[in-house]
Amino acid sequence: MTNQEIQEKLKSLSNQSAYPSVSILLPLENERTPTFVAPEHKLKVLVQETYQRLSNIEDEQALQTIRQKLDNIAENIKFDNGDKSMGIFVSPDHEEVIKLPFSVESNVFIGDNFQIRDLVQVRNQLNEYLVLMISEKKVLALRGSGPSLSVIQVPEMPASMAEQEVPGAALDTNEIEDAIDTSVEPDAPSPKGQADEDANSNQSSIQGVSYDEKQRPYLTKIDQALGKYLTQESLRVVLVGVDKKISHFLKFSKNENKVIGTVNGNYDYAPPQTISELVWPVVQNKMQEEKENLLSELQESVGRNLYVSGIDAVWKAAFEGRVRTLLIEENYQVRGLILDEGYSLSLDVPDTYNGPGRIAEDAVDDLIELVMSKAGNVVFVENGKLGDHQQLAAITRY
Repeated sequence: MTNQEIQEKLKSLSNQSAYPSVSILLPLENERTPTFVAPEHKLKVLVQETYQRLSNIEDEQALQTIRQKLDNIAENIKFDNGDKSMGIFVSPDHEEVIKLPFSVESNVFIGDNFQIRDLVQVRNQLNEYLVLMISEKKVLALRGSGPSLSVIQVPEMPASMAEQEVPGAALDTNEIEDAIDTSVEPDAPSPKGQADEDANSNQSSIQGVSYDEKQRPYLTKIDQALGKYLTQESLRVVLVGVDKKISHFLKFSKNENKVIGTVNGNYDYAPPQTISELVWPVVQNKMQEEKENLLSELQESVGRNLYVSGIDAVWKAAFEGRVRTLLIEENYQVRGLILDEGYSLSLDVPDTYNGPGRIAEDAVDDLIELVMSKAGNVVFVENGKLGDHQQLAAITRY
C-alpha cells in the first residue's frame, strides 16, 4: 500500500464517529528471532484485551456487533512477510484493516473516534519518492518509502542508450540484484561523481555539440517516460549518475521542478542497500528543509493574521474549516472536554467529571481527525520547535 492510499484511508477513518470505535495497532515481525511472537498470537492477545475493556459497555447490541467483526477479522486475516504492521479499525458502523509499510507500537484504543495519530505521524516520516539512475549502460527506476527501495517498471522508459526504443523489462523486488548486474566487477563508486568536464566548456565546440545531440534522443525519451509516470504518481525525484549525465538530463528535462536532489557517481553495479544509504539522507534533508520552511511560514502568518496557537483556539478554527496546516510537536498530548456540539474544547476537566460534553483522552488525536476531515494538512515537528506557540499551532486559510 502506498502512502497516498494510506492517506485516503486515514481521511476515510477520520470521518467516522461512533461509540465504541476500536483501533488496534499490531506490529509484525518478519524475522524469527529468539523473542519472536507469531502475529496470530499477538492479535489474539490484543483482541482479548479489547473485549476486557469493552466489558462495561451497556449497549449489548453494539458490543455483540464489535465482537462478531473482530472475531471474523482474526479468523480470516492473512499475514504477508512484506507487511511491517497492521491497523484494525472496528465500530458498529465500520470496519477496516490496513496493512502498513512502517512499524507501529502495539496498542488498543477505544473511544468515539478511531485513533489515527500514530499512523499520521509515522506516515509523515516516510515520504514516498522516485529514484532514477541514469547512465549509458542502463536506466533503473526505484520507488522509495522511507529508507526502503524497490525496483519498478516505468512504462516506455528505455533500458539503456543502446536499447532506447525498447521499454525496460518488468522487474519485481526479488529481481533487484539481477537488475543491478553484479556479475561484472564495478568501477569504484564515487560519491562526488565523475567531474563534469563539459559543464563549463564552450558548447559551440564540435565535441560539445556532438555530445549534446547524441544524448538528446536518449535523455528526452527518459524524461518523457518520467513525465507520464509522474502525472499518475505524485512523487518527487532523486537522480543518481555521474555529473555529466545528470547535468545533460536536467538541461533537456521538463520535469526539473520535481527533482529534489542528486547523488553523483557511477553506481551502475551498486547493490540496492548502497543506493538507499546514499539517497535516503538526500530525502531526509529535503523533508527537514520543508519543515523549517513551514515553521518560517508560520512566523510570517502571525503578521498576516493567518495564525492560531493553543489547542483550544486551534480547535475552534478547525471546526470552522479555517485550518490549512496544523503543526504539532511530536509528543504533545492533552486531555480535553469537547463541548457545544463539537465547537469548543476545554482543558479544565476534573477526573470525576460526568457533566455535558465528551471527554477526549487525547484531544490532539481528535483535533487531527477534525482538521483532516476538512481537507487540512497535519505536520509533526520536533519537540521544542513550537515552544512559543503552546506546542501546537495552525496556519489558517483566512
